[in-house]
Amino acid sequence: MCDAAGIVQFMRAVGELARGLTEPTATVATPVWCREILDARSPPRPSFPHREYDPVPPPPPSFPPPGDMVMRTFTFGPGHVAAIKKSLSAQRGSGGGGGKATTFEALAAFVWRARTAALEIPADEDARLVIAASVRGVRDLGLPAGYYGNACVYPAAVAAAGALRGGGGGTLGDAVELVREAKRSAVSAEYVRSTADLMALRERPSLATANMLIVSDNRHAGFRHVDFGWGEPVYGGPAAALFVLTFIVTITNGDGEDAIAVPIVLPRSAMDRFASEVKMLCACVEEEL
Repeated sequence: MCDAAGIVQFMRAVGELARGLTEPTATVATPVWCREILDARSPPRPSFPHREYDPVPPPPPSFPPPGDMVMRTFTFGPGHVAAIKKSLSAQRGSGGGGGKATTFEALAAFVWRARTAALEIPADEDARLVIAASVRGVRDLGLPAGYYGNACVYPAAVAAAGALRGGGGGTLGDAVELVREAKRSAVSAEYVRSTADLMALRERPSLATANMLIVSDNRHAGFRHVDFGWGEPVYGGPAAALFVLTFIVTITNGDGEDAIAVPIVLPRSAMDRFASEVKMLCACVEEEL
């Protein structure tokens, strides 16, 4: 029904009513429906390839192994993020701008690469990183401030697992560039219209779940500013991740700094390998993750 920003808008409005206001303030905005703004065109005419909806066979029901899943949250402090970005600046494949990667691009590529290695995905199979990209800021769509529905598209970065893990000379910078390209495609009204058209033509296909990880950046959604009358929360964000879904969330670490938490769900054996990958990739930072 709604995305992170829509949930936060609703929660903040409820918080204002709980604190004694008679109606939501202008800061929160009065909720509006307006879902017709994102209807498909007539006739529908998709104009992008939309690799996120590739008609690939889903993974077998036995994968991941039921009952063997664990969740672990990995915390990346400012030093970790800086070290990852610094390593990108010297790598081939980052378009000469590896050092200019955003925090999201660097961490999403980092997690995608480590997870692909941890799951030991066969080298010749495609691995997908799907980005939950908000389109509320796309001016040509005309979404009003009070829109609380789902305003996300899901562009995908796709790479052969072997190349993503470093086979054939692939680097973290290459993964960052794939993430950047996927993200860039989603910031246009045409991409949003194309997605809606595809939904209409293919009767709402599911995302291509084989070897897929969805990453949702919740740092700027506003969960940390929801106040039901007891003040701002110590933590604001999702309570858990899924095997195919993770979040990037802002927290306060033990040093009182803003840090980033990334919850990961994997089979137990793969989690051990993922943790080792994280330690290896962050070996330039003395602090243990």
